[in-house]
Amino acid sequence: MGQSFLLDISIFFGRSLVHGKELDLFQSLLHSQMPSWSSGLKVWRSYGMNTPINVSMSGTLAQAVRAPAVDDANSLRHSWKSINDPHRHLLPGRVHCSEELRGANSSLIINIDIDDFRLKPVGEIWGWGNAISVQVCRARIEGKPSVKWSYNFFKLTCELLSPVHAFANMIDEFHSKNIFQLDGSVQAIGVDRSASLSGLYWLNYLGRPYCELIGRDRLMTAPASKVQEIGAGVMISLDADPRSWNTPEYQMREQQVIDHIGRQFVFDRYDPTKRTVAPDFGLPTLVPPWGARYLKAVQNDEGWSWQATNASE
Repeated sequence: MGQSFLLDISIFFGRSLVHGKELDLFQSLLHSQMPSWSSGLKVWRSYGMNTPINVSMSGTLAQAVRAPAVDDANSLRHSWKSINDPHRHLLPGRVHCSEELRGANSSLIINIDIDDFRLKPVGEIWGWGNAISVQVCRARIEGKPSVKWSYNFFKLTCELLSPVHAFANMIDEFHSKNIFQLDGSVQAIGVDRSASLSGLYWLNYLGRPYCELIGRDRLMTAPASKVQEIGAGVMISLDADPRSWNTPEYQMREQQVIDHIGRQFVFDRYDPTKRTVAPDFGLPTLVPPWGARYLKAVQNDEGWSWQATNASE
């Protein structure tokens, strides 16, 4: 319905969004950068019971997203006390959810993931537990060209929220680098956050852990279209227009940037088994099959983390 431009903005956090001010800050961005769209903001659920959000009132976004997840976690924590479940230590009242936001028109769709854990197990890989994704669905947003709006929104979000990693790309670009299809099955590849960056895209923000791993000076001297230091991280743009992703010039620049920062840090679908390096997020190795190793949730001063345990524990 009126969708003619499909670009994704993906923002990942190295801390939990269950607490803190990040959702309040993001609400302020919604109010200032998409006033028309956010005037009809709601948590959208396919089964109904949509929750309207008044972005002009402080704290309403955080309340709408967090409250149902906290209620569910409290109910589950209470029920586990009354049953003999040998695996209840794995998720001790963990607060986590994924909520979709829709506005007054179909120009944007936003998804927010919150989790007590910074990273979460997804099958045999580690994925970010806390993320905000924005799908740009029209050629103009709030009266502005989508490319210009997306660039400014991406930059403002990184400045205000200081994510650990973020990127923006046409959906086709991500599919070309990270989607594998065979015999009707579809699988995302290269998205193990404990192994490497999933790729380089139109816009990229590498936060503190990646600056420490790769080197801030090396990132700042990347031969990209534009490089900016933003807070604790570095923003790298490969081109002025995300729709150029499949041109020879764009792809040549992309490879030059990867060569410069180090191929060991970036997933390559044409060399998927190469040895790669990622920041140390203190994660145990996920060893298949699941029966060979369990994960245990442990709380410390910084929140929740995962530990591997033997099957006998």
